[in-house]
Amino acid sequence: MADPGGAWHRLLSLLQAISQRGLWATVPFALLVNSSITVLTLTIEPDGSAHRQISVVAAPYFRDQVPGWTRDVRADADWDMAWAVNREDDFVYNRDARIAALPESGEAAALTISDVAQNPFSLYTTYRWHEVVGYSYLYDSDPAAAEATNKSLIYEITMPGTVTNATVTPATGSSTKTEGPKVVFELAASQGQQTIEVEASRLRWGYLLVLAYLAAYVIYCSACTLRHWLRIQPRKI
Repeated sequence: MADPGGAWHRLLSLLQAISQRGLWATVPFALLVNSSITVLTLTIEPDGSAHRQISVVAAPYFRDQVPGWTRDVRADADWDMAWAVNREDDFVYNRDARIAALPESGEAAALTISDVAQNPFSLYTTYRWHEVVGYSYLYDSDPAAAEATNKSLIYEITMPGTVTNATVTPATGSSTKTEGPKVVFELAASQGQQTIEVEASRLRWGYLLVLAYLAAYVIYCSACTLRHWLRIQPRKI
């Protein structure tokens, strides 16, 4: 008799493998086309955890649809808190999620941290974030409509250190702006799928303090040795 538990485990493994091959961040095109601005943010912490948030500004007419479209944004985490602001001319809706640990490897997304264990002689910890961002279209004509209307997703990523490199591929219709630990991508919705790469470095202050302590200790021991050597030297009478 077949083991039902084993079959269930294999099914879960298959579903997990399929989900890992999916796009890390997928945004419904309906959300973009019906909003004046859609901003997705990702804040990566030094320990590899992260905070996701999506903010949407739309006309009051779409007040009932925006929450549903926002829930459909796939970002590898269940959206948690939600809050909205009803204004006279528009409707602002936000959702966020906490991620305990970003993946170290994956086809669609991965965070690589090069710390003391990987590079013990470097004064910096290096963070590299790789992610595939895409859009779920309702119709085959949506990419052409996105290009005609210049629809784009604003994606802000904050790294644990200063951003040293940020790229998007393909770059057609998109732009990248970097300032300190933050990089802002304006991703053209007409591209369908884009890959972003962000690299940042963070000074290892604790490592520097250890090196400073060791240097001070060596200097102290050398001074003590020199003083002792001078003391035992014969004096001229």
